[in-house]
Amino acid sequence: MSRAYEYLFTTGIVMVVIGFIIMLFSVLLPALKTGESSGRVKFSFIGFIGPFPFGISNDRKLLYLSLLIAGLVILYFLITTFQGRR
Repeated sequence: MSRAYEYLFTTGIVMVVIGFIIMLFSVLLPALKTGESSGRVKFSFIGFIGPFPFGISNDRKLLYLSLLIAGLVILYFLITTFQGRR
């Protein structure tokens, strides 16, 4: 494998691990939180079909935040992809 593919493979593994850590904290932190409960659950899902992100959410602000994160992920991958072509 070339050096660029090894770098992309490592980056992919790191992104998956970070995703699992975020999911773990998103489940544990509300469970550990004491106090009042609003009873309303907010969710957001961002997926990619090719290079195009799409989102499903029941909260507008959460959808915008998720799309911003998706845009940053796309920007990161574009930068790392074209960085190796110098």
